[in-house]
Amino acid sequence: MVDRVRCCGYTARPVDDVRIILAGDGLLIRGDATLRHFLAAVPGRVWDRRASGWRLPLSRSTVELLQQRLPSTRIPDEALTALACREEALKRAQRVKDAPPVVSMPVRVQPYAHQEAAYAVALELLGAVGEPAA
Repeated sequence: MVDRVRCCGYTARPVDDVRIILAGDGLLIRGDATLRHFLAAVPGRVWDRRASGWRLPLSRSTVELLQQRLPSTRIPDEALTALACREEALKRAQRVKDAPPVVSMPVRVQPYAHQEAAYAVALELLGAVGEPAA
């Protein structure tokens, strides 16, 4: 149970029943009406009327903010695993983007640098080529 928290000029009562679910490419948080005061500082939050909950982007800053504001609420392991996979894919894509092209594009014209970088990232993410030479 969370102690009373002063947030946004409002003293919120404790939030007892909070459920966090991995939904699509983000988090779905369900709870009572006072939950909105705890989530006021989360950028990208959207109320999902159909699911009756808040949709939050899955990012390291969102997870850290949830752990700070709702310390007694457990974040599902599959959400943390998905976040780690996403961060690893972004790191891998950045490495590929910064490396010289491994395979040239099969086009007749000279592509722009950003097109070559995007092609290399796509090949890496699809597993068509190995790790670039460092």
